[in-house]
Amino acid sequence: MKKALLAVAFMFACAMQAATGTTYTVAMKKVVAEVPDDIEESDYGHRSAPVPTECVIDATSGITFTDADAPEFVSYDILDTTGMTVASFADEESFISTLFSLSGEYQLRLVSDDYIYQGWVML
Repeated sequence: MKKALLAVAFMFACAMQAATGTTYTVAMKKVVAEVPDDIEESDYGHRSAPVPTECVIDATSGITFTDADAPEFVSYDILDTTGMTVASFADEESFISTLFSLSGEYQLRLVSDDYIYQGWVML
């Protein structure tokens, strides 16, 4: 229980504290993109909070994950604090370019075929 609380506290409290002029480090949670059709939604996962994974977004080298290779993303989304989509991109370069031109607090959502990676950034 303490580990779960620490993970949640870490994710919200310091989701985007490490930042330089051209690099942001984001604590991202990884969730399943879709529940398979043959599994009842009430029986599928959701037993504990996902453990955050560290994602580094760099203006020159792109998106990397510190604990694994970055998957092939099909969508790069920027949402405001109310959950409304500010911008959505199919390519990494446009996403990063727009992200580094913004200021304020945003939710980032990186979507692959199997998973959605979500985290918060303060620009």
